[in-house]
Amino acid sequence: MSLPQTEGLRLEQAPPLILPVAFFTAGASFLACAGLLLAILGGKAATLPWDPSTLVLTHLLTVGFLGHVMMGALFQMTPVVAGEPVPRVRFAVLVLGILAAGLLLLLSGGLAGTPSPFFTAFSLLTAGAFLFVLLVGTALLRSPAWNPTVTGMRLSLLCFLAVLLLGGLMSHGFGSGVFPGDRASFIQIHASLALLGWVGGLICAVSWQVVPMFYLCDEVPNGRRWMVLALTAAGLAPLVPLILLAWGFDHPRPGTLRLAAFLAAAPAALAVWVLQPTWILASLKTRKRRKVEISLRFWQAGLRTAFLLPPAGVLAFLGGEPRYVLLFVFLALFGWAGLCVHGMLSRILPFLYWFHRFSPLVGLHPVPSMNRLLPASIPEFGFRLHLAALLVLSAGILSTSDLLLRLGGFLLVATAASILRMVLRLQGRRPETEAG
Repeated sequence: MSLPQTEGLRLEQAPPLILPVAFFTAGASFLACAGLLLAILGGKAATLPWDPSTLVLTHLLTVGFLGHVMMGALFQMTPVVAGEPVPRVRFAVLVLGILAAGLLLLLSGGLAGTPSPFFTAFSLLTAGAFLFVLLVGTALLRSPAWNPTVTGMRLSLLCFLAVLLLGGLMSHGFGSGVFPGDRASFIQIHASLALLGWVGGLICAVSWQVVPMFYLCDEVPNGRRWMVLALTAAGLAPLVPLILLAWGFDHPRPGTLRLAAFLAAAPAALAVWVLQPTWILASLKTRKRRKVEISLRFWQAGLRTAFLLPPAGVLAFLGGEPRYVLLFVFLALFGWAGLCVHGMLSRILPFLYWFHRFSPLVGLHPVPSMNRLLPASIPEFGFRLHLAALLVLSAGILSTSDLLLRLGGFLLVATAASILRMVLRLQGRRPETEAG
């Protein structure tokens, strides 16, 4: 495992090691909670897309797993890549606490089978996420950098803000019992902004930075990166006026508004799920080291899964069966995004521990290489577990098999445990010269 090329990065401005690791650990823990919920409830949690237990499962994957890892990545990348420290970064602990309280309250409602705590839970999630946006958003606004990576981070955070505003409006329905407008259109817009803008925007931005850095391959040409950003923005911008139309919409054919939201997002889907994976996979073929590291296999599997999402999305929209919607959502969250995120963790965690604990000793004392810090067998086993969970749960969703869905839940727990095992193994590695 060679050292990455870090020219142009402000590594001296990196936050304390505990900050990103805490968010990454929380993400893995809530992935385990999602698996536990699925193992206990089985088909009840993954047969009807908008059932309360399915809603809980979805947000444990989005806010709990992906959200925490992405927040940790932004806390880490903003000062290093954008060159601007996050102000009052100590409040990140408060972000973690508020989000944990909201997710645990949400989980309790899912296990109890009652939506009664949902409004309070979503209010906490909104508050914690708003605080995160305020902290990181301030740094990104102050940053003088306007390269595609930093611009992609800004676009992603802006979409996350829109997701929060819309989610807060939607959650009011759980408290009042009255949904504010055309529910199907709200859900369509909410999902598009979350998947293509918040998650997709950040995966694109991160991949432009870490893929060439870690795998010593050619960068995606600048023009292509700007094209991805332009298409993503063009696909998501029309959703804002559609939100206003959906609010209080009483047209006798509200399905037309949902169709407009679906079609409007097409350019963003093309950019995030077709063009970006095509160009990153092509870039990976130019890597200078031909050895295939396990983190690379994660990225390749995740990017190839992205090609399934446009047809799966069309099937979910037109198919008329709940299982098609659930399959699309699961492939997007745990297939495409989950594999990329898991792969990023298997590479960035050893680097962060090596950088913080061992790099200051280079030239003074013998230091281990990064592959000595984390044996390849640990992420390799995690990769097999992740793929097994993906296949079993996809089959369980399509067949509506309670047994497969429960088995998939246990595999989600095992996948989360493999991530936590990486953290624990690295946490125990310290320089021999360190006192105490």
